[in-house]
Amino acid sequence: MQIAYITANLYCFKFWKLTITKVGIRVANLALINMISLFFGIYLSFLANRFIISLKTFRIIHRLVDMMSFVFVLFHILVVVVHGAGTFFLSVLKNLYGLIIMFLIP
Repeated sequence: MQIAYITANLYCFKFWKLTITKVGIRVANLALINMISLFFGIYLSFLANRFIISLKTFRIIHRLVDMMSFVFVLFHILVVVVHGAGTFFLSVLKNLYGLIIMFLIP
């Protein structure tokens, strides 16, 4: 099951057809999509009961999604830093607020 999940996420890149900048953007979108399930999974036992799977199995799935999202975010940051995809000025309020919120939320 884990290999199928990882394969499906990697297939969504379609990196063999895109430039590195577009792959970085697609990775960011996939990270956000994967994080949706993490935010819905605050009470793991509730969701495990809803999906009719054991809590142990649901924790494994939750951990895998967490690790994949983390790797996607790191890859996105690497692409932005190395290739300078876009600009990031703190004089733009949206960027400044995003940076502040990033440090406030653990």
